[in-house]
Amino acid sequence: MTAASVPPLVVREDRGGRVAGLVLNRPDKLNAISREMIAELVAAVDECVRDPSVGVIVVRGEGRAFAAGADASPSGAMRDRSANTNREELLDELWGRFQCLWDAPKPVIAQVHGYCLGAGTILCSFADIVVVADDSEIGWPSLPLGGGVEDVLFAFYVGARKAKEYAFQTATRIDGREAHDVGWANRSVPADQLHDTVQRMAERMARTPPGLLRLKKESINRVVDQMGFRDAVRVSAAWCVLSHTDPGVAAVLDRVRAQGIKATIAEYDA
Repeated sequence: MTAASVPPLVVREDRGGRVAGLVLNRPDKLNAISREMIAELVAAVDECVRDPSVGVIVVRGEGRAFAAGADASPSGAMRDRSANTNREELLDELWGRFQCLWDAPKPVIAQVHGYCLGAGTILCSFADIVVVADDSEIGWPSLPLGGGVEDVLFAFYVGARKAKEYAFQTATRIDGREAHDVGWANRSVPADQLHDTVQRMAERMARTPPGLLRLKKESINRVVDQMGFRDAVRVSAAWCVLSHTDPGVAAVLDRVRAQGIKATIAEYDA
């Protein structure tokens, strides 16, 4: 396949009603998030922001998942370089770039179905609204290979104690109903109603004058930023890098290399 024929990793779709859809488009990899996908998402959000015909942005995943975590290649970039370089990479090339969703002057809704793990939950933490399917599977990576970003950002939505309960256990999984009950998601609906529920919500938002909608979003975000959200993003990147230096993490990686990832995951699932 030539470079020109490689399918885009983020596809824009017109959902009608002044609503633009941005679709994570790696269904064969369960939309594992790579730096290339992030770059395309940032560009697509900017395009929607500049398009006066767009009032609301919806982000969803193609295929069986919203996003089943991070692509292996950006994760691997954190193993053999200085902590400061890795921290800057997280902020400037990887998860920190999801800030574009938070800073966009238009509402962003995450429409979540299937798997939403690790980096997928980080993306959702920057959305304004999260609507999930009842049977979606939301949570942490299957192996204890670091952490920090999702742990800290979860605390903003579910509280410190619930975030600790989830983060301290390997491969924590919650369904959409629990995600709604603890406050991480705005709504949880049957999977076959997810698209229509999000569309109705987005169209109602898009009827609000865009200037007023922008002021409403900025006013609420300003308060949340004063509560520490924006600082938490930067601090969480440092904690994430630090967590990868723990000897226990190195031991897990050694077991993965020796016996394979499936066998190692099975040890933690026992």
